[in-house]
This record gives sequence, C-alpha cells and structure tokens, in this order.
Amino acid sequence: MFVIVAGGGRTGATLASVLLQERHQVRIIEHRIELLTRLHRELPTEVIYEGSPSDPAVLERAGVRQAQVLAATTDTDAN
Repeated sequence: MFVIVAGGGRTGATLASVLLQERHQVRIIEHRIELLTRLHRELPTEVIYEGSPSDPAVLERAGVRQAQVLAATTDTDAN
C-alpha cells in the first residue's frame, strides 16, 4: 500500500515507521525544521518530503495521485 503521511510530529513519525516496518511504501511531508531534523535521524531520507502538507505542489512531488491513503496527522488537521 502507498501511504502519504501529512505531518511529521510524534503521531506521523510513528505511523510512518510502523508502515515502513510492514513494508508499505510511505512518504511523510513536514515543514518544521526541528521535526525534519528528527525525521532524518529516524526514517530513510528518501521517504521525507520537505514542505507544507497542504501545498498542492508538495503533495504532487510526494506522489499524491498514486497514493492509496493520505493520513493527516498535523496539529491543525481539525481546522
């Protein structure tokens, strides 16, 4: 399964890690520098996309058209 995780906080990073362990194809999108630094230590660099998860261009680069699931795990996903 191909999953895009929008947001690299604790929930998004954990979800991405679990999915990768289960051999799913994953892309995680994050824009906050402090979280990107942590993500690069915890996940393979090729799954990390820098930018706003609400930016259509970033979503396109991450492969949103081919994704089967988009998980919104940002702290503002309720807005």
